[in-house]
Amino acid sequence: LVLSELRYTCSDIWFLRFNIDPAHNFLAVGNKVGQVYVYDLTSLKSREICKLTHSQCTSTVRQTAITHDSRTILAVTEDG
Repeated sequence: LVLSELRYTCSDIWFLRFNIDPAHNFLAVGNKVGQVYVYDLTSLKSREICKLTHSQCTSTVRQTAITHDSRTILAVTEDG
């Protein structure tokens, strides 16, 4: 049973973790080139809100976390 499908680029590797905020409004997931995608989960058609990037972050984002107030997103990359 597929409830929703979210597409994002550079994600063709076997292990990426995502995170959903405590209110179940947002989802954050990284890719293999250091980008973090944030999705709005409040509608039936989940949509990308933004793509977060940084010039010094170019390795795979393996884990993301969203704070309890949904104001901060943490991303953990392969190279620390």
